[in-house]
Amino acid sequence: MKGTSAPGNATLPARFWAKVDASGDCWEWSGAKSSAGYGVIGLGGKNGALGHAHRVGWELLVGPIPEGREIDHLCFNRACVNPDHLEPVAPAVNKRRQRWGAARQLAARTHCPQGHPYAGDNLVLRKRGGRTCRACRNTSTRAAKLKRQQAA
Repeated sequence: MKGTSAPGNATLPARFWAKVDASGDCWEWSGAKSSAGYGVIGLGGKNGALGHAHRVGWELLVGPIPEGREIDHLCFNRACVNPDHLEPVAPAVNKRRQRWGAARQLAARTHCPQGHPYAGDNLVLRKRGGRTCRACRNTSTRAAKLKRQQAA
């Protein structure tokens, strides 16, 4: 891996491990993160390039990432750098798993954002999949109807 040193002569592995909390099952990246939640680390060099921490961790601990592969988080935790939770996969597989991961996370929610339970009479199953909160849907429907009446 090119650019293994940075200002202050700290090597990339030393800077990497200084930002890893390996006390849990997921090894949490405690350094800077992208807006999408992925850990980022300076790769060193004159251009100030940044790399994703999970990719750097894979290369440090496992080896080169195979050509045409992306590193997928099996744990769905974008800040995790544990190589046991990572897998090099084709881009199409990574994208498909992202949708499954999002669906799994949504399915695990027990309450809507306003705190109403997704249960009993308050649960509405949509025709195209998914679910919604009856209380929030009714509030939204009433507000839309009132807006139409006021506009007329």
